[in-house]
Amino acid sequence: MFTITLNTELANAGNLDSYQLPAYAPSSNAFLAVFVFASNTAVVGSLSGGPQWAERVTLSHLNTHRISLFTAQSGASPGSISPTFSCAGDVASGCAIHAYQITSDAGLVNFRQAGIAEGSGANATISVSDSMQSNGAYITFLANPEIVSSPVVSGWTVGNFASYTPPAYRTGSFYKINGLTGTSVQWTNNAVDWAGILLEVRQGAAVADHYYKQRA
Repeated sequence: MFTITLNTELANAGNLDSYQLPAYAPSSNAFLAVFVFASNTAVVGSLSGGPQWAERVTLSHLNTHRISLFTAQSGASPGSISPTFSCAGDVASGCAIHAYQITSDAGLVNFRQAGIAEGSGANATISVSDSMQSNGAYITFLANPEIVSSPVVSGWTVGNFASYTPPAYRTGSFYKINGLTGTSVQWTNNAVDWAGILLEVRQGAAVADHYYKQRA
């Protein structure tokens, strides 16, 4: 059985070129996922601090904001970590970060695939390359400068909401254990600009990273 935990989060309206999460100690042999939304910065950015982070998907939302997913394995003795997102070269006007861990009593948890999308209408849909496995675990991260309602879909658990002003930038993350089999998830939201990431993990051996990686 999977266990999904929000380790920590950040919402900072400062005009900075790096944003550091509060220190936390992940569980041993945990899969770590850090979702980032940084406003008014076009650079791809990077994540440092702690284990070796892999960028899985990233997108320049509206050619103005940056949304990204980074993942890592905590290892057998992780200790305290404090991941830092850097957008050096193009100072952001603020940043929201959600840091998760996923563990399983059946062994190691590994990355399977991730999808990323953006749009300007209601009912945000995020797709992945392959049909999801019904025995997997999933996290969705939504970022939207104007979203005003909670886009919760039945069967998903709210992990975190983080927002900062000025202006009003809001992010939300949601998770689900088992039960998905299609290639997309649709959320209920107002007809406003949005961007989102869908992550799927699995128990067992890792899948080749390059097959799923999307970057824009």
